Amino acid sequence: MPRILWLSCGGTIACPPNKNNLSPGASEEQMYDMLKLIPLPDNANITTRCIMNIDSSDMGVKELRTLASAVHSSVNEGFSGIVITNGTDTMAYTAATLFFALENTPPVIITGAQLPFYEKTSDGPANLSNALKAACDSRFSGVYLLFGDKIISGDRAVKIHTTDNNAFTSAAGYAAIIRNGEFTGITNVAVKEPDSPGECTLHQIAGNTALIKLTPFTDSYALYSVSTNNIKGLVIEGYGCCGIPGRLLDTIKRISDRGVKVVFVSQCLYGQTNGERYKVGVNAAKSGVIYGFALTAEAALAKLSVTAAQNPNA
Repeated sequence: MPRILWLSCGGTIACPPNKNNLSPGASEEQMYDMLKLIPLPDNANITTRCIMNIDSSDMGVKELRTLASAVHSSVNEGFSGIVITNGTDTMAYTAATLFFALENTPPVIITGAQLPFYEKTSDGPANLSNALKAACDSRFSGVYLLFGDKIISGDRAVKIHTTDNNAFTSAAGYAAIIRNGEFTGITNVAVKEPDSPGECTLHQIAGNTALIKLTPFTDSYALYSVSTNNIKGLVIEGYGCCGIPGRLLDTIKRISDRGVKVVFVSQCLYGQTNGERYKVGVNAAKSGVIYGFALTAEAALAKLSVTAAQNPNA
């Protein structure tokens, strides 16, 4: 019998119905009542825990550490699958952080909703039901984001719509598509057959990383100010495949020479970075820029945060 743990972090799915001024009101009693209203996986033993009750905009490093620790402890308790309900606005950051912070986990499925669970047209019941089913499916292992009709690897999800029921996408494809509660198109890359992966490992999550998006108005002062205060990792969302203006390269070199890892990701959703295609890319690499290839900004930031925590003196 699968032992599934549902961890609630709040978010829209946990809000009482209200057209305005939504605020999460999760409780374990509420979670238990929600389970009675949705189709559940056969023979699953589901445990509920409310570990925080926040709007997704309040998800920070402290909360991510709490959540990662809760997942790690839960795996050690013997749960065979974990569902996390999280607000949508920071869900891609949560998924990416857990993806890099945790190794050797059973399926960890992150979901939520665009409307409170109890509203008539809410997507919450279907998302929660599908997430619980995915958590029972031994073909999945590791961290995933499930929303609407897609299951996405935790390091590949991007939110692209503020209100649509299919608010997330992935430029790298999907782990599975959901059709009538069934998982189809399961990819071999994202899903593997059950094995004995070893003990679950939790990596620490640093708080001293940052993300900046380049614009024609970005100057050296703005860039350098972001990199101060003991920052160990900086993600730059640049133009196209490798576009960083020459006016910033001296500042980037100063930042890199201080031991800060500077990672370039593209502002474009599709394609990947290529530092050798244009001279500006070659010059940026000489200044210390590391190209993130197909990493999303969320994934690059999460990976840097975990790397920085593992190598605090690097």
